[in-house]
Amino acid sequence: MSGFSEKLSGLTKKFSGTGDMTTDIKNATEMVRLWKKGLEGSAAHTDLRDMNAAFPDAKIVVPAEIVSSCQGICFLFYFKVGFVFTGEIGTGFVITRLNPGTDQERWSAPSAVTSGGMGWGLQAGAEKTYNSVFLRSKEACDVFGNKAKVNFGGDVSVAVGPVGRHADVKGDVGPGGATVSYSYSYSRGLFGGLAINGAVAAANPMMNKTFYGREVNPMQLLHGEEGTDLSTPELDELYRELEDLVNIAKRSAKGNPADESTEPLMG
Repeated sequence: MSGFSEKLSGLTKKFSGTGDMTTDIKNATEMVRLWKKGLEGSAAHTDLRDMNAAFPDAKIVVPAEIVSSCQGICFLFYFKVGFVFTGEIGTGFVITRLNPGTDQERWSAPSAVTSGGMGWGLQAGAEKTYNSVFLRSKEACDVFGNKAKVNFGGDVSVAVGPVGRHADVKGDVGPGGATVSYSYSYSRGLFGGLAINGAVAAANPMMNKTFYGREVNPMQLLHGEEGTDLSTPELDELYRELEDLVNIAKRSAKGNPADESTEPLMG
């Protein structure tokens, strides 16, 4: 493990409240459920009210085209603290889609990462933030297996994710479109796009070893060569929610959402 990764791992253990793969998987499942509610929100007024309770200031959803076409997702859970000068530290994991478009399509085993970043602005206090990056290409996914340290905006091209079920993103995420990845954030009851260029994620072998009970290779995890036989209640639940999410997104991307009779999620 690099010195950078060791330092970040130590900081997350002390401050972030994460650093445990099972906890991060539970947090990721919570995010996936919120995305599902976003795509399904107009199907039932009850669900829409539930989503508005979670996101009181906006009716926002990750566009179906981004969900249905992504090759992987990087989940990051930060604790940000600072006054004017800010720092972010946290942990998370990367998971990829194996054999997309085939009968054998499934999600890979998760590979743990530790992430950190710094910023400058008129900010004070501390908050927990759930972040996600929808990885648009196999190459972007492989970066997390090839490199000990990944720079968002450098090693992985990232843009702020567009929001709204009907957001005009088809030209960017369709076949032959740009391979830029899209980032989103959920914090303090708000959900929307997030600029993370300059943030760094490092492989976290310690978290992987604790979770799998042995040393594992991140690339083999992301390629489905290791970890696919592991079953835990938390991981199985995440897989089920992700499968439901992608199926809903595919139907919506084709113009067949569950129900178009109510208002769109973007006001």
